[in-house]
Amino acid sequence: MPESTGQNYYVDGTNGADSNPGTLRKPWRTINRALARVPLNGSRINVRAGTYVGMHQLLNRYGNPRNPITLQPYKRERVVLTTPPNAQLHALLINRGGGVRIRRLEITAPTALDGVKLENARDVEIVGCEIHHTGRQWILVASTARNAPTTTHNVQVWNNRFHDNGGFSPTLDHSLYWGGVGSNSDGIDRTTYGGVIANNLFYNQPNGFQLQIGSQADGVIVTNNTFYRASAPYPAGGAIALYTESSTPAYVTRNVVVVNNLITYANSFGVYGSGGGGLMSTNVVRNNLAYGNSRGDFLSYWGSTTQVLFQVGENLTGRMPLFVAPGRLDFRLQRGSPAIDGADPLYAPSTDFTGNTRLGRPDLGALERVANPRG
Repeated sequence: MPESTGQNYYVDGTNGADSNPGTLRKPWRTINRALARVPLNGSRINVRAGTYVGMHQLLNRYGNPRNPITLQPYKRERVVLTTPPNAQLHALLINRGGGVRIRRLEITAPTALDGVKLENARDVEIVGCEIHHTGRQWILVASTARNAPTTTHNVQVWNNRFHDNGGFSPTLDHSLYWGGVGSNSDGIDRTTYGGVIANNLFYNQPNGFQLQIGSQADGVIVTNNTFYRASAPYPAGGAIALYTESSTPAYVTRNVVVVNNLITYANSFGVYGSGGGGLMSTNVVRNNLAYGNSRGDFLSYWGSTTQVLFQVGENLTGRMPLFVAPGRLDFRLQRGSPAIDGADPLYAPSTDFTGNTRLGRPDLGALERVANPRG
């Protein structure tokens, strides 16, 4: 989405009051007040430093995707969204809303539910955030369309750090759960449509998978992410799972492209197919580098079935990515890495995780190897 060009509004959890007009000199106290009040065309909500406790919500409000609302820290101040101890809440919930960008926030909910839940939302961008130590998913993207005016469309997840999440259910708490609904046996469309997952760093995931797509997702592009060290015991402990439930074939997970990623050191599979449904074969996994995944790099079928759940194209396997210092979370590429110049330019973002420009033949993963890096 383009940058917001509307009026600036301000939130200060220490010195503000929700009876104020939301200006820099007289800010609001709560993020919820801002999300409920700002004009829907290009408003910029600037949050002063602090830890904001509660469930922050955008409900039944749709901004303009051509001039979205932006929620961001004031300048480079540190803003943390979290939940009260043991409260079954989400640190950020967008339900039947959208046209919004969430930028550079730190989000955590260690004793609660998901860090972020997007439900029946459309045109939402989450960029430059750090999401960690949540009780369940880092981000849950879902549709529950029975009582909603729309399913979820066009969620964009760029340039974020995801780490150390889950714990309520060690095999099911995924870092990013995309299309996360249960059985579709009633024939109702709960598909999550479209979207991009790009330039993200996934690391140190002790529960579930780092990314699960499905049970109902259509047209998601997963490109130029770096996955490192999913450590949960099998049958969890993988980097990426493509999952579906086949009771209504029209709504199975389909048309997913997994390309240009570094998929490394998972305790089980790099990319794993689970569930059933013939249209799963419209998903494609190609042009990735997979290394050090304990049970294998690409398993396109589940259990005893031989049904293909995704098509495996040409990928690099058996070659170390040569990270600079992964133990120190430095996932830049050393000289001589096989990931250099290995990306498909058609799917590579123009800049990397830190804002460096990808020139010529881009590299695999979230971080481009450049002579004079930014960040």
